[in-house]
Amino acid sequence: IKVDARNQLVVSTLDQNENIVLPLNTNIDFQITYGNFSIGTPTTNVSSSADSTKSALERDFDCLSMNNYTIRIDSTINNSAVLRDGKRNLPRYISALNRKPLSESDEPCLDREVRFRAESAIQCIQTRMQRSLVNMRPLTSVYPSWGSLGTIRMLSDYFTRNIKKELEQKEILGAFYSLIPAISEVYPRLEKDDENYLDGVENNPVILQTNTPEQNMANIVESILYGMLRNIQKHAGSEVSLSLFSANNENGRRYRRMLGKFYRGVVSALRADAAAPRSTQFFGIFDAEDREEVSDLLEECIEFNDEGFPGLVEDVTPLGLKLGAYYFPVAFQVASYLIYYDRAIRFAERYSDTYFRFEVEIAGADDNLLTAAKGQFISKFSEVYTGFPVSVPAYDGS
Repeated sequence: IKVDARNQLVVSTLDQNENIVLPLNTNIDFQITYGNFSIGTPTTNVSSSADSTKSALERDFDCLSMNNYTIRIDSTINNSAVLRDGKRNLPRYISALNRKPLSESDEPCLDREVRFRAESAIQCIQTRMQRSLVNMRPLTSVYPSWGSLGTIRMLSDYFTRNIKKELEQKEILGAFYSLIPAISEVYPRLEKDDENYLDGVENNPVILQTNTPEQNMANIVESILYGMLRNIQKHAGSEVSLSLFSANNENGRRYRRMLGKFYRGVVSALRADAAAPRSTQFFGIFDAEDREEVSDLLEECIEFNDEGFPGLVEDVTPLGLKLGAYYFPVAFQVASYLIYYDRAIRFAERYSDTYFRFEVEIAGADDNLLTAAKGQFISKFSEVYTGFPVSVPAYDGS
């Protein structure tokens, strides 16, 4: 399976030594289909039921895995911070974000200074990610699985770019880079077959001398993110560190069934006798033999229910799941929703008290970073917040 230079999805068959070119994800028929699926109508019809009077709750629930159209943004915020369950769990969520995300070495020869240097560098990254993960919290009830590889990688890239830019603006990026060797020493990356292995160290960052400082920083951010997600799952009861593709994941099962319905719809639209509304141009595949090859391949990707519900899509094959990443990249889609909540909604930063606390913690972490790098106490960033918040007593008439 590959995506060629023209962005075409190509499947090579080993037995017949031929390449099958599948429909482009930029084709107008797919764009119409994607729009239909995004509102819970799994059909390729050009004239879809988008304007149907059906309630959103009466549409196809399997499509919710990719685009949950049943819950509005304000409802996600209410669920996470206003209603009883959300308000009760919020302190546990924030507490989990403050826990150590990496596993420390138990080497007795490590002195306090080295540990302080490593912890200061980690804290500089972690405090900034805490702010973002609180902003993203409303989506835990809508898209609960953030641990897929694509989601982790996209979020890590987003965090790395933002944090690097912020540290550059504060002129402390070089100080962070100087502490990377201490991170490698205090938080070593060891595999399970290593004689010095400790539980959890296999999730510590990969730090290599052959890497650039930017590459090592990206690996550190990714490991911190995964560690924070695991802490949320362990201490706040939210399964955000699980992959959407893990076993017994309900959203994952919905996603797989949705893919099966998509393949079934495309197969129907590629038939020579398909009615006009099924597609405008056969998904860009005009040759009849090519359409037959594509149809045969997609039919092999679908698993139907054989027990009492013939014709009902039950699952997709491993091949069908791989092809789905091209048409419905759910892991990246979930990451894009999370980034939108952090960049645009930013609900946790819209309250003066929480915003102030975030800023104070980040300033303290930056001062610790400089203190660790220079070897002398520095309070350059914390001094800005000295004397705040100001409490002004109300006039009592006297």
